[in-house]
Amino acid sequence: CIFLHHDSQGSKAMADRIGMTVVNMEEARYIATISALDALKAVYELEIHDYNYRELSVVKKSYTQALALQASYASLAYKFKKLKQNVQRLTKTLNIIKSFVNDLVNDNLF
Repeated sequence: CIFLHHDSQGSKAMADRIGMTVVNMEEARYIATISALDALKAVYELEIHDYNYRELSVVKKSYTQALALQASYASLAYKFKKLKQNVQRLTKTLNIIKSFVNDLVNDNLF
């Protein structure tokens, strides 16, 4: 009896020869059934492995995107902080100029 199946990677067709005698047909059927179940189990485990690998790659990609987003946020926060400092400096300078102009106007120098 020849049992046709695929290898554990699911990529190559294989054939196993199951020895049997005319007297022992039930044992040959049992061995063929067990071999078929083993082959199905190997294909199932391969599919689970592929599924887990795909899931892991999705998680890694999401994590990488999250890190990139976090870096972009940190960069924007730094730029905002610098902009805030520049605005505060400019406001301080404008207040000094305003005070100077007010003093000139009050002293009737204008």
